[in-house]
Amino acid sequence: MDFCIVDWGAISSIAAALIASFTAIYIYFQWRNQKGAEVIANEAKQNIQDILEIIKIVSLIRQKSSALERSRNFIDFNRLYESVVRSSLYIDDCVEIKDFKKAIDEFFNCCLKFKEFESLYRDYAQDSKFIAHVDSEINLIQIRGFNIVNTLIPYSIYQKKFKFRKK
Repeated sequence: MDFCIVDWGAISSIAAALIASFTAIYIYFQWRNQKGAEVIANEAKQNIQDILEIIKIVSLIRQKSSALERSRNFIDFNRLYESVVRSSLYIDDCVEIKDFKKAIDEFFNCCLKFKEFESLYRDYAQDSKFIAHVDSEINLIQIRGFNIVNTLIPYSIYQKKFKFRKK
């Protein structure tokens, strides 16, 4: 008769090694997701700040009477617009946010229309129809901008769970 002898010392060592390995893998994936969420949250915070600054600048452009001040504000607007485009596209590429792509496209279109006013402002700054058109674009930028800000706030303060896109 053959007896099966089990070496429980060896089995417990192997089990401990397996548990430690699985725990390390689990912690790694949790850390990776957390770090990814931190990167996106920081990007969202910066995007929110830039969009709010754009909203402030377009209001200042409308209020300023000096051509020099208006020119400086347009330069700031263009710089911030480029930053918002890069940041928004990065966020959209990394994380799935419902209707975010549509919201940023609408905001970008409004900003592009507003950028066209820079060259026209010199000649039409006193034209009431032109100013009414500028005001309507400013209102659209504000509405679209606040829409994006309200979408990003929960992500910037970790209130919503991040759903990362598969690459």
